Amino acid sequence: MRIAHISDFHLRHHLPGNSLAYKRRGRAVGDLLAAAIEEINGLAPDLLAVTGDLIDYPLRRLDDPETGRLGLEDLQLVKNLLSKANCPVAHLYGNHDHPEHFQDLFGDEPLERDIRGYRVVTFLDEEGEGNHPERKDPERARFDQVLADPDTRPQIHLQHYLVWPRQVTGYPHSYRDAPALKNAIVASGRVRLILSGHYHRGYNLFEEEGVWFSTATAFCEFPHAFRTYDLTDTTVTERVHTLEDRMKRKPAVFIDHDRLLAGLSNSVTGTRALRRLSEAGYLLVATIFGDGASRGAVEIEATSDELFATLDRQDIEVDGLICRFDQEQDVAELLSDVSHAIRISSAHSHFFTLDEEEAGRARDAGIPNTHTVAPTVEDFARRALEICGVRP
Repeated sequence: MRIAHISDFHLRHHLPGNSLAYKRRGRAVGDLLAAAIEEINGLAPDLLAVTGDLIDYPLRRLDDPETGRLGLEDLQLVKNLLSKANCPVAHLYGNHDHPEHFQDLFGDEPLERDIRGYRVVTFLDEEGEGNHPERKDPERARFDQVLADPDTRPQIHLQHYLVWPRQVTGYPHSYRDAPALKNAIVASGRVRLILSGHYHRGYNLFEEEGVWFSTATAFCEFPHAFRTYDLTDTTVTERVHTLEDRMKRKPAVFIDHDRLLAGLSNSVTGTRALRRLSEAGYLLVATIFGDGASRGAVEIEATSDELFATLDRQDIEVDGLICRFDQEQDVAELLSDVSHAIRISSAHSHFFTLDEEEAGRARDAGIPNTHTVAPTVEDFARRALEICGVRP
């Protein structure tokens, strides 16, 4: 039996904005997922397990009607993309999904399946107090039931959160009572394989006390990986597949979010220049290096989502957002990390700022084309069009 496993898309298409976690390429996931499904079909799995965080709801607006409408459109987009798989698909929601909207689209999907003699069980759990994942009734009752009923088929369990290993450093990725869940699974002697998502770094397949565990890395992050598992009567083997070979580096234009990009969004001249850069193949990346720590994530997310939505309505898509929340973090190191994560060709990129010190840090990061400009639309537009080889 072969299972394909992919997780944590954090897709945003109709939903405005970009994740403040710059490694999450939510706005690129649609095309990436289409490519992954094509490769998965070539591997001929018996099941595709999709373990949550299908889209990237701005959590502060989870109950906002307009955000909900856009999120539902994004969820439908994910469903349409996954429907191209040539095998059954088990969908789960994660902590960045809207449970009610998930049920609207996937509520008729079975929570148990027989796949080549294996009993595949899907659990739909949620976070509780302090962001600790919890398995509560009715899911807990169903968990206890499948471990004790007369059905002797070997089981495979799917869930968004980690059962094992226990991972609570910084953020509680594991169930609050993960050791108890794991002990019950081991004691039952019925479960062969446990698949999870949520923890973006992932864990490679390992076996402990007769049970195999694997946590997928986040598909939204480079190298955009998914996994396959081959199960026999005696063992489980894992193979990691990536889209790295498809990810060609592109030049980018880094633009100060507050002092440049915000003004450009309200100007015909500015938006024309941004559109020309995008049409010329440049990724547009907004930067917030100055006061991210003092403003806080909630305020910055609200401001950037509104700004990027304004640009999107003018057919201009911002491909990334970099915010430095820790003012001790070195700007050059941050830019180098971003360039790797977003697949940016630094040597062919341009960095626009009002701050000469920031320009120097950009050069230290391998971005030679820096522009210290006045906070005027005209100055930016003139230089931007020169980059594209267009007369202002």
